[in-house]
Amino acid sequence: MPRTPRGDDKLARLQAVQTRVRELARKHDWFAEAIRRAFNDYLALGARFLAEESAMHSRERGLARDLLAAGHLFDPKCKDNRPCLLVKVEGLCPVALADQLAKHSRGDLMPTKLERAGAAAALAALDRDAIYQDRDLSEKKRDAMTVEYRAAKAAKTHVSFTWQILIARPDDWRAPADPHSLDRADLERFTELDFRTIVLYRLGGLADTGALRPIVSKPTSTGDRVKDMAAYAAWRFRYPINDNDRDQNQPALSAEALAPEVAEQMIADAERWFSKHESSAPLPPSVLRIAFYAVAGYFDAIRREWIAGDQKQLRILASGCGSETSGYAALMQQARAEVSWRWGKLQADPDLLPCVLPYCDPSLRDSIQRMIRLTDMDSTQPDGEGESSERWRQTWSAMDLDGEMDELIPKLRAAGDAALLPKAPAIDPAVVTEIQASRAAIERVAEEFKSWDARDDGGRHAKLPALSGGVALTSDHESILAVLGKTPTKRKTVIDVASAGTIRNRETVGRLLSELEEAGLVDRLYGKRKGYALTDAGRKRLPGASLT
Repeated sequence: MPRTPRGDDKLARLQAVQTRVRELARKHDWFAEAIRRAFNDYLALGARFLAEESAMHSRERGLARDLLAAGHLFDPKCKDNRPCLLVKVEGLCPVALADQLAKHSRGDLMPTKLERAGAAAALAALDRDAIYQDRDLSEKKRDAMTVEYRAAKAAKTHVSFTWQILIARPDDWRAPADPHSLDRADLERFTELDFRTIVLYRLGGLADTGALRPIVSKPTSTGDRVKDMAAYAAWRFRYPINDNDRDQNQPALSAEALAPEVAEQMIADAERWFSKHESSAPLPPSVLRIAFYAVAGYFDAIRREWIAGDQKQLRILASGCGSETSGYAALMQQARAEVSWRWGKLQADPDLLPCVLPYCDPSLRDSIQRMIRLTDMDSTQPDGEGESSERWRQTWSAMDLDGEMDELIPKLRAAGDAALLPKAPAIDPAVVTEIQASRAAIERVAEEFKSWDARDDGGRHAKLPALSGGVALTSDHESILAVLGKTPTKRKTVIDVASAGTIRNRETVGRLLSELEEAGLVDRLYGKRKGYALTDAGRKRLPGASLT
């Protein structure tokens, strides 16, 4: 392929990269498919970034609350010229107090009594805002809070005020890496797999700019407004053009939106990644099997070493070392060193993930990438309470990854074993047509049997209760319903159901609950950590309950 010109015309250089990407996608279907798959992976990266950013914001406000509760507006630790965080709190403040606080600039020393009064008012405003922003707050209570707020201002006893709280930044503070950023400092923090996703997303947007038949088509609606809006925004704003040109049929490329230097590095990386796919001979089945088994072994070793690090963590805490100190962070880095080494080698060693990924089906590839993200020690894990912490602080049991790991490792070994199987010969198209016709005939007969099952013959042909998709309600499903029926109004997690019922395997319990949820017999309205509860339809399925 022609190389990119190195002249001063930045737009010409960007157009040259665009041409190269389009040629590569046109000649190689696998490259176009990689771009399409990267778009979905990029959506997952964006969702992860929002979750980590929300967790960081929650932690920031938690630190501010602790400082305010201690009667301070300014963290005394900030006097040592250490890095600080600025948290703004907006709310109502008594008029007289606001006048006194306005006389002091941010960070100025103020009388202790005044600082305590200001901290108390800021704490009240912070707590009120937390209640007001709670999604579970009823509209009636939210409206009442709004009326109360406006009444206090109208009475001129309070005014709107903004407190600027200075907090010493914790030693382990680190903002999440932004996948939407093109700054080198952000991009170099991503794993190899995530960086590849970002590169292909950007190159896909460049290739699709002004294209009548884009590689990545416009996302279709899923019924989830939040996800649909995120997908549409990611699809629309991936084009490297000026904002004013987004509604034009043939928008012009913008070297400011995507610097040609960055685009040239991205296409060079993409060509390097996929050069083996184009030119290298397929790996011998025996070598491929060894590679799959090696990857499975590395994932298993990561789990073992993580659990071993958990034992070291207990000894560190037992020694009296506080979990928020820099000394604790240094000791935990040593405790997780083996995990970090294996995690990095798994992605960088050409005989491991780079070797097997081209031979993975989409489902297995997604499982691998998910496990890589979930074992990234620098990423954060939400705790369900609006906060999160780095994964290196988490124990293996707290992350609850055994089920996914126990599923991934056998899949990798099975993929390696499948590499040794002889390839099946191609099927004659005429045979395929005949099979499809037979399948259609069988489905018609099945529909007739379903209509016969509905007849009233004294119960001799009564149908079993059915789940979504025509799957019968088995004794295992009945067992799960019975466990939930003991306390119909209380929500139970998968772990709760597995502990209280006759079926102990958590993965099996999770599958049964998902099937019952699809059938409308149980629900979990408040998310994974809040658990499942019976619906009205589910309560009617309980022994002794009326089905009418």
